[in-house]
This record gives sequence, structure tokens and C-alpha cells, in this order.
Amino acid sequence: MLVNEFHLHFIGILETRVTVANLTRVKVRLLQNWKWFIDYPVPGSRIWLAWNHAELDVEILDTSVQYVHCRITQRCLHESCYVTVIYGANDVIARRDLWTMLCDFSLCVVDLPWLVLGDFNAMLDMSEVCGASGDIRMTMEEFNDCIISTGLLHLPVQGARLEFRKYM
Repeated sequence: MLVNEFHLHFIGILETRVTVANLTRVKVRLLQNWKWFIDYPVPGSRIWLAWNHAELDVEILDTSVQYVHCRITQRCLHESCYVTVIYGANDVIARRDLWTMLCDFSLCVVDLPWLVLGDFNAMLDMSEVCGASGDIRMTMEEFNDCIISTGLLHLPVQGARLEFRKYM
């Protein structure tokens, strides 16, 4: 399984399409002894978090339809960091709320490292575009402005792309 192969202790899963009725069955099948945060009470929810509670303490600090923001502490080292898992809205206007919240978070996370990851549904430059329709310049400008304003660094993808289906 992916978690064992890569020695993972925390994962974010986006857009699962799992119904509430199937939730327990899926959680037990994937990671039976882990703790879960699933944002089903949030309308349009699409983000799941799971963590090995023997290794990590996770405190959920804020949630929305587009993100889950948390503080993670590694138990054995007593070291913490902030993690924000993103699933950006498909709509340009709705994504502006995400950019605003990331800027707000950046002012509050100065005491610890901060990792922001997920699917932003936006691209930084034309090299990331594949099959987009319409004018995406405004989307790129807003995303780049957010990255600059928050002080985040973009880490490019390296190596082969992971096919999750092979692990199911």
C-alpha cells in the first residue's frame, strides 16, 4: 500500500466521491487504525485528512469548502508545523476567497514551518496548462500574487507521476 511504501504518517485525499453511507467502510479498508477528519458537514466538501495518531497529533484550526488548515505535531520529537490542504474551487471568483484566506494564514503562521499542498485549480505559468479553455491570464496573475503575498515557495513536480489507482 502507498502509505507503507512511502512511510507516510499524514495524508490528504481530495474529491473522493465517497458517499456518507460508504464512509466507514472505506476508512476501515484504507487505514483502519488511523484518525480521520472528513469535512462532510461542510457543503461541497471534498477534503479528507488521515493520520497515524501513534506518530502525530493533528489539531484542525480552520476549514472551508476549499481548504483544511491544521497544526501537526510529531510526538517523538515534539516538533510542529502548519499544514493547509487545498482543493481550490473551479470558479475563478470563488477561488478569490482561498487566496484571501491563504494571505490571512500567512500572517498567523510565522512561528512554525507551513506546508500548503493540494489542488489549487490554478496554474502559475503557461507551462502547467493542459487543455484549458478561455483566458487564464487573470487566474495565473491572482495565483502568482497569492504565492508572492504569502511568501510561499513553489516546489515543482519531480520524477514520475504517481498513479494512485495501482494501490487500490
